[in-house]
Amino acid sequence: MGKGKRIKQQRRILSHRRTVIVDACEIGQRDGMLTLRVGDTHSPPTCVAIPAMTATGLVGQLRTASIDAEELYWRAISVAMKGVTPGDADAAAAALRSFLLKQNWHEVLRRVPADASETFLLSHAGHVGLAIAPPFVDRQSLVVFDPLQLRRLAPGLQSALAAAHADIAPVVTPATVSEVLAFLTAQPWPSVSHKEPSLEQASAEMQDRYRKFLTREPYLRPAEHNVPDA
Repeated sequence: MGKGKRIKQQRRILSHRRTVIVDACEIGQRDGMLTLRVGDTHSPPTCVAIPAMTATGLVGQLRTASIDAEELYWRAISVAMKGVTPGDADAAAAALRSFLLKQNWHEVLRRVPADASETFLLSHAGHVGLAIAPPFVDRQSLVVFDPLQLRRLAPGLQSALAAAHADIAPVVTPATVSEVLAFLTAQPWPSVSHKEPSLEQASAEMQDRYRKFLTREPYLRPAEHNVPDA
């Protein structure tokens, strides 16, 4: 296949990549794989199953990716939440989703020097995107996380990853990944309900996180994190 055809094919794949804004996330492990169910509670989740060895590298990069994204996070949140009534969780989630879906992730993905079938992380618009492809998911997807959300999920990811490594499972193949994805899809969603924090609790938490951001060590973005110009 010529270079021109490869570029056209990759752009076509990227244009059909599903973008999932993560409002809810369930972490687990099964048959030697780290599993995720992500999305919002109003529609079926996107299910992900990644072999432990592959997931190790991704989980190891999440902290750096979240720190990188937070450099633009607070500015992005300020823009996204403009006009939203404080305390209106549903309106805030809808506003953030609308904002993130308008941020042209596909153009950023197009400029990443990686094959469309690879699994990798990128930061954009103050958030972290996990680009993932079959067989680890049912279709090409970009899963978008809040960087502070990733900080909260980190212990659960590390625990599930350790359990996946310890699981004496058969060799992971596309067929076994497919079986795990089918299992995840069949489970109730969400499996548990969480009590939303009060406005006062949420405000105090955000203020504390912003203070920590302002007082953390200066961050120098690694050159390899910069996406090449088109």
